[in-house]
Amino acid sequence: MKLLVFAHTPPPHHGQSYMVKLLLDGFKTEAELGLPETTQARVTCHHVNAHFSRDMADIGQFRWQKAFLIIRYCFAAIVLRIRHGVENFYYVPSPALKNPLIRDWIILLICRPFFKRIFLHWHAAGLGHWLEKTQSPFTRWLSHRVLDHADLSIAVSQVNIPDSAKFHPKHQALVYNGISDPFPEFTSNILPLRIERLRQRMANTHNTCEINVLYLSLCCKEKGLMDTLHAIHIANTEKCTDGKKIKLKLKVAGQFLNPEEEKLFYNTISELSLEGDVTYAGFLGGESKHKAFVEADIFCLPTYYWAEAAVPLVLIEAMACGLPMVASSWRLESEFYPPQYPGLVEPKNPSQIAAAFIHLAEADMFQLFRDKFLNHFTLTKHIEELHKAFLKAVNS
Repeated sequence: MKLLVFAHTPPPHHGQSYMVKLLLDGFKTEAELGLPETTQARVTCHHVNAHFSRDMADIGQFRWQKAFLIIRYCFAAIVLRIRHGVENFYYVPSPALKNPLIRDWIILLICRPFFKRIFLHWHAAGLGHWLEKTQSPFTRWLSHRVLDHADLSIAVSQVNIPDSAKFHPKHQALVYNGISDPFPEFTSNILPLRIERLRQRMANTHNTCEINVLYLSLCCKEKGLMDTLHAIHIANTEKCTDGKKIKLKLKVAGQFLNPEEEKLFYNTISELSLEGDVTYAGFLGGESKHKAFVEADIFCLPTYYWAEAAVPLVLIEAMACGLPMVASSWRLESEFYPPQYPGLVEPKNPSQIAAAFIHLAEADMFQLFRDKFLNHFTLTKHIEELHKAFLKAVNS
């Protein structure tokens, strides 16, 4: 089957959109992934790299140049449809924001009539609910006009399913995101290191225990960065249940959304007297990113960012490294965590984040999260399940 992928493929640090690149690369090398023979009907991808935003701050913003880009990319898609006989149109709908939604209206009104089938891959969550609760009748009508009755609707977690179901797809599939294993040395090197550090923390009954916390994402308030700073301050004044004192050291990695967010970050550090407890490492990639994950004891991303993926890519990387995680329950399905997991916190709640830090400092969940990654989030599993979903929609 032939698939027209209408989506941007940015560098790895761009989270959910990077999953499109993994999809393209995965189908290029599907024979190398060892997929079962039943899924070997070849998927050939034709790609329109629809890049609209200049940087993270430009996402969701209006510029007239974007209108011209829409026409350009739609024309490229139609040319590929005619030249190569591509019948299937793959698209990632916008998050719950008006300007990207208007872009979806234009693209799908132009392109959808030219293709036999449309496949929608719901990376973000909340669009259906947002339309119902906050938007005008016209906005709801036109959104349903372009998004309803897709031949295939792909959710990335349980939380996506009821939301995408509001658009009445012909077929639905649950396909977890997947990545190549970033920590293949986990069992031989990383797990023994984590167990030894935990043993030392548990045995240390007199001195203050240092805990390394990693925040790695876009640096802004809505990603939970300022809440994390306040939680570090709170936790460093508390004691564990057995009376031991802990000292949290936070490493912040990523790019700031804008200069105002960077100013707020440093002002908050100053106000809370965290200069000795917080390190800003800037953007990390490659070996430096790998090292930051391995050296961390807890990963933290208490996000409520409007464009957040239903399953942020960085949380999958943390799982692969066996890291206990503090994550926001906002638009996040608890299916990936143990029952009553203490690391799931309410948005904008530093006190809960601090309590989670204290609890997870003495929790052995390293292999549990590593197994979650191996069972649900490998690239091989992701491509295999996507392949099955595509072929089912085409053959039905």
